[in-house]
Amino acid sequence: ASGYPREQHPAVIGQLVDALAAVPDVEAVAVSTCGLIAGCSSPAGFQFGDDVGVQADVNAITPGFFETVGIDLIQGREFSTRDTAGGPPVAVVTQSIANRYFQGRNPVGERIGYARPDTEIVGVVADARTSTLHGDPKPTVYLPLAQSAGPFAIPARYLDVRAAGEAAGPPLRAGLRQALPQLILD
Repeated sequence: ASGYPREQHPAVIGQLVDALAAVPDVEAVAVSTCGLIAGCSSPAGFQFGDDVGVQADVNAITPGFFETVGIDLIQGREFSTRDTAGGPPVAVVTQSIANRYFQGRNPVGERIGYARPDTEIVGVVADARTSTLHGDPKPTVYLPLAQSAGPFAIPARYLDVRAAGEAAGPPLRAGLRQALPQLILD
């Protein structure tokens, strides 16, 4: 949302997703703080049950991210537009986290958190190589981008688009420029 004031970012991101979804041959669109195979990593210390300070990557995403990048939902649900800044904090975790820290229990409905377990797990997704094609998939906690607000929020930096045919490149840029003329593209 570069080129727009920080307080406008949530609305701008919504406009951006809607504008790109309207481009012919675009199948799915999402925004994330760490794009697919972008080489970024945002580790944080979490509390999973009695385990405190567990390192896991964090990625704040918009609804539709898993469909867009092809990560399978195993249990529960993905994020939706009802997962807002004012709503109950929710998360989706990877299968490796579910297997290791919830050993045989259904993790959906369990609570995790940074300093205290205040975030409800609503879904489990397959492990995936999201930061690089090499090496093992990293345990990841996904949070709704809409709930990642405030002065310490990680800004949304990546636009994830799945398209067929001629949608890539110029048609996407044209759609962005038409919908959000102030947007700085790099």
